[in-house]
Amino acid sequence: MYIDWQLSDVCNFKCTYCNLASMGGVEGWPTLEQAKGLVDNILSHSDHDYRTYNLLGGEPTLWKHFGELCTYIHNEDESHVIQVLTNGSRTKRWWQTYAPTMDKIIISHHVATTKDRSPEHTIMVAETCHPNSNVSIQILMDIDNFDECATHFNVMLARLPGIRITPKKGETNLGSGEWMPYSPEQLAWFDDALVRAKANEQRISPIHKAIGNKPIDRRFFASDGVTEWHTSNKDLIINDANHFEGWNCNIGLDMIAVKPSGQIRPSSSCFKNVTLGNYRTSSTINWPKAPFVCNQASCFCGADIEVEKHAPK
Repeated sequence: MYIDWQLSDVCNFKCTYCNLASMGGVEGWPTLEQAKGLVDNILSHSDHDYRTYNLLGGEPTLWKHFGELCTYIHNEDESHVIQVLTNGSRTKRWWQTYAPTMDKIIISHHVATTKDRSPEHTIMVAETCHPNSNVSIQILMDIDNFDECATHFNVMLARLPGIRITPKKGETNLGSGEWMPYSPEQLAWFDDALVRAKANEQRISPIHKAIGNKPIDRRFFASDGVTEWHTSNKDLIINDANHFEGWNCNIGLDMIAVKPSGQIRPSSSCFKNVTLGNYRTSSTINWPKAPFVCNQASCFCGADIEVEKHAPK
């Protein structure tokens, strides 16, 4: 099961392509007891082999109880994967203290707002965390700073062997579903960069979290009724293969999305009118019983793409 948990809309970055839902600072933080209560509710419901808690914001590491929540999940859910989506802005000492409680750390690198417009801080965080956690880096390819982003990508490839470093297409505004208007040359750069990124991953075997003897595989699974395949959500998006309208999707069954207000939905980016509960105001969650039929022309959210899907028979 995948829990896409946006703890807050508080962030210390002000990226021009972001939206207020991720940096508005309106909702503040939950109490630690509210957050623990949601974990308990999930554990009482879920019989999945394992549960991935994808903790994000805003910037989730700013919350004073963030380390305590990670420790609680670690102690209470023996089949957990704690995945943190962060801008990596905290200090080396902070990461040395708390990274050991995290199984996967995804650093979202934003050239225009990162420290000194340099890749050095992100490289330091990756090197600090990688001995204990599976670390990856996503570089948001801001069209207004594309060449600078490409330079950071090249520096990281040279300095961080074995770490997944992915150039990420940007939306004009986060959640809009409209890509930045990249030129043909920039789109060709993406294709080449993906090849080089995959080669870099083979230089040193990355660290993997395992449940028993089973490695965690968060690659996308899909079936059209004839063929089944695994790939990554970013490969699908870059190759314009993220179209599943009319398919049966296991959102609500194999994932939930938790919003900064505490609202719980079956999906991170679609079926926004469907609410399953609110963990800040109630302990009741109305868990779905059947898959949802996709009603979107394209799927842009990495978490939603990775949910199991089947073409209608």
